[in-house]
Amino acid sequence: MKYFFLRTAITIFLVFTIPVTPMALAEVHAALATNSNHQIWDSQLATLIDQHIRTKGYQSMILVFTQCYGGGFFDDFAGFSNTALLSATQVGPPLKKASYGGYHIGAASNLKPSVTTDYVHNQGIHTADPDDTPAKAGDNQTVGTSSSTHVLVWAGQPDGPHNEDQSDINRIYNNFAGQPNTTVTVLANNGNGTHVDGPATYADLEVALHNIGIQMNPNEQFIFFATSHGDSVNIKTNVLCDGDCSLTLDAPAYADMVINQWNVPSLSFTSTSLIDTGCFKSVTVNDYPLPLPPELFELDYDHDGVPDEYEYMMPVDESKLQATSNQIIIEVDKTNCGVVLFNAVGLESGAISKLTQSSSDIPTLSQWGLIIMAGLLLTAGAIVIQRRLKAVPA
Repeated sequence: MKYFFLRTAITIFLVFTIPVTPMALAEVHAALATNSNHQIWDSQLATLIDQHIRTKGYQSMILVFTQCYGGGFFDDFAGFSNTALLSATQVGPPLKKASYGGYHIGAASNLKPSVTTDYVHNQGIHTADPDDTPAKAGDNQTVGTSSSTHVLVWAGQPDGPHNEDQSDINRIYNNFAGQPNTTVTVLANNGNGTHVDGPATYADLEVALHNIGIQMNPNEQFIFFATSHGDSVNIKTNVLCDGDCSLTLDAPAYADMVINQWNVPSLSFTSTSLIDTGCFKSVTVNDYPLPLPPELFELDYDHDGVPDEYEYMMPVDESKLQATSNQIIIEVDKTNCGVVLFNAVGLESGAISKLTQSSSDIPTLSQWGLIIMAGLLLTAGAIVIQRRLKAVPA
């Protein structure tokens, strides 16, 4: 009995003296695909725009997401005033893919001075593919009515049939070319391409937003237009590794991953404190070891030269993943590195291309069922007719 009370006393002491941040439930987020395969999570984009645009003041803001899973960005900008949010896809859940030849054409063609964002959205709906699930939120804004307008176009991995991502860049650029008090910045691919000002990487996005932010004040308008590929990421926050830790994450957009040819899934960790990459002793996904050391990215949100967050990324072999409950085990060098707290651990789909007409025309399982049933009925009907014809005397 005395040991029972002793153990109880020790447990109570530990509970009340050691601060423990509970691990949050996993959530599905959207991300911008980049040229470097280091994807930019929705929360990271919102932090960048908050630091460089919102805090400087603005008259209005227009954010258009025409890539896959674009609706997943809406909740991160819910607190932004005088802001219009447009997307080719629904807010979710679930997050959806967008389509080439769909919403993005109408939106890019009609995002121009003097029109409203409701008009832009309706024109996107007019050209939308049946697989698009358009959504909008926020306030209806008029394009270009401020003293100055600053447009930032993002295309992480532009390709698409008939160069449709480049066509979106051309449309936006031409819509604002020659307009007074207007700037257009294009970040795409590796920095090459018509009208392109730089590569589509986190570092270049931060610099571009910083340069735009210098010009921002309460009379300015900011427009962000994203095209090309999208990314989906399943995230758990507040992951504490006391030597080792384990968690499970679903594979985001697994069905889209297996039919997409070029995506590179990855596992990423974020931390406010710098963790030596040598602290990672082993990281496994479903017992499959990931390559070490992880690639380190420094995330400077406010352009002061001091990283605000560190991100560690490792590619994951897609064949080792499953749709749900991927077991992730992280072992850190506690002796030399101590207890490690990750702000978030995310399993990313990699850059997912929009649907093409040929891929979107592939029947779904339910449609295949109807096709097979119709075929069986036709076959049965033909047999019945044949037997009746045979039964008729000559």
